[in-house]
Amino acid sequence: MNWCPVGTVKIQILKIKNEITEPDEIIKLCETQSEPYEMKDLEKVTFQPFLLAISSDEQKLSLEVGSTPGFFRIGDLPFRSLSLQKELSKYR
Repeated sequence: MNWCPVGTVKIQILKIKNEITEPDEIIKLCETQSEPYEMKDLEKVTFQPFLLAISSDEQKLSLEVGSTPGFFRIGDLPFRSLSLQKELSKYR
């Protein structure tokens, strides 16, 4: 699964006001595997903005991180990704 807009050139880490512009790091964050989960797992999860992916033509897409580790949301689409959780641990 790739959650970033096509042609992403930077990712802003909103909480610490930092940017990732290295292409290899962008790929590691944008391309992730999602794992199955049950809807009941989402009942108590709250989300807050964490990353903002920006493409070369200024398209922006926000990734929200869940209060339960491994859960994320893009718009209204929640998903679970332990590999993305591991990758993001470098930036917290």
